[in-house]
Amino acid sequence: MLYFSFSAYHILPFTSKAVNIKNIKINQEIIMAKKCDVCGRGSTKDASRSHSNIKTIKRQYINLQVKKINGKSQAVCAKCIKTMAKKKK
Repeated sequence: MLYFSFSAYHILPFTSKAVNIKNIKINQEIIMAKKCDVCGRGSTKDASRSHSNIKTIKRQYINLQVKKINGKSQAVCAKCIKTMAKKKK
């Protein structure tokens, strides 16, 4: 839930406590979009089949790792990490 306020203090719902919004820090390593920041690869759709061949759609997410590249932490897939580790000929 997002709550908008015009002051630095905001009263939380279901409580009477005020919270200082300016002191809340956002974690940089939260992966929001489940996409690789280098190649742009994302999740794919797949279907799991039961014994009676009923199709259930599921997502196959890529293997994302948080790595520092040029001083910025980015979500990078394992395939890009392997490619960056290769020696150039």
